[in-house]
Amino acid sequence: TKGISHILDIEGRVDVVINNAGIAIAGSMEDISIEEFKSQFETNLFGVLRVCQAILPQMRNRKSGCIINISSIGGVMGIPFQGAYSASKFALEGMTESLRIEVKPFGIRVVLIEPGDFKTDFTKNRIITKGFDPNSAYAGQFETALSMMEDEERNGANPHLLALLAEKIINTT
Repeated sequence: TKGISHILDIEGRVDVVINNAGIAIAGSMEDISIEEFKSQFETNLFGVLRVCQAILPQMRNRKSGCIINISSIGGVMGIPFQGAYSASKFALEGMTESLRIEVKPFGIRVVLIEPGDFKTDFTKNRIITKGFDPNSAYAGQFETALSMMEDEERNGANPHLLALLAEKIINTT
């Protein structure tokens, strides 16, 4: 929220916010710790909530603005061995839908984007749960699923397409 305060001090207003921060903690639901699960939510859900709460008063007072929350296909369907990630994105979807309804009377648009895989550094930044055991009953399935996910991410769409979509949303009234 310090960043938003800084921007408001300099610019006086924020017309559009795109919440795109996210992390992925991979591992079986049995192996992930409560602390890791909380960490997943801290970034993917609570971080978005903090940004929205910081920006909404000035948007509401102006009766205009647009908030775009980036979710994932993992917010529509559970992704094996990324259960914490999917859970955080499902929660983001519910929060975004509620927010959209709450702020509509104030002229604020809230949009949710549910992309699939894009070619970004998401793959190399994925965190493997500390509880992962290469000798675990899940190890074979986990390695196969992780390999497939990483291949799809490395060969995903150009992230510029997501930027073009966001631009189209912003320019649509």
